Amino acid sequence: MNSVTCMQTKIKREELFRHLADTMYMLAGYDVTFDEIVEIEDWNVRFTITPSVYASFRSYAVPYIKRKLNIPLNSANRVFDVFDLEYGLRVVSNTPVLIDNA
Repeated sequence: MNSVTCMQTKIKREELFRHLADTMYMLAGYDVTFDEIVEIEDWNVRFTITPSVYASFRSYAVPYIKRKLNIPLNSANRVFDVFDLEYGLRVVSNTPVLIDNA
C-alpha cells in the first residue's frame, strides 16, 4: 500500500469514526459532537449509554461500517470493536447520565 492510499484510508476511517461517534452521542441523548466531546476531560467516565441503546447503536453501526468500507461482516464487527474501544460510551444498566465533576 503506498502512502497516498494509506492517507486516504486514514481519512476515511476518521470520517467514519466521527460519524459513528456523533450518532452514538445523539442516540444516547447527549447534545454534543465528536469535536466537542474530545475537549472534555474524562469524557469516557462522564458519558454513559444504556444496554438497549448500545444494542440499537451497534445494530446500526456494523452494517453502516460494512457498507461504507465495502468489507465483510466479520471485518465490520472488528472495526466496530476498535471504534468502541477507542470512542465508545460506558454501558450502564440505568438511564444515561452526564456526571458533572465540576
